[in-house]
Amino acid sequence: MKALALETIRGRFPDTHCFENLDSLVINAVPDTLSEILNFLKNDPALGFDLLLDVTAVDYLLYPGNHSSRFGVVYILRNWEKNGI
Repeated sequence: MKALALETIRGRFPDTHCFENLDSLVINAVPDTLSEILNFLKNDPALGFDLLLDVTAVDYLLYPGNHSSRFGVVYILRNWEKNGI
């Protein structure tokens, strides 16, 4: 499922950084594309990420490395039927 999801997301949003980390899919989206990406993840029949499990935020003030903004919003989605990624 993860390989299919990565391929599908990368095919639809080639400019969006998408990868697997710690057994989860990570999509780094800019605010302008967020609504379109979330809508796609929910409504694509092959993916079906129709459960918004949690929304939280990260403060990058003390994180190592260079970040484009101080705060990030994290959406945790699940596929209810397949109970996975």
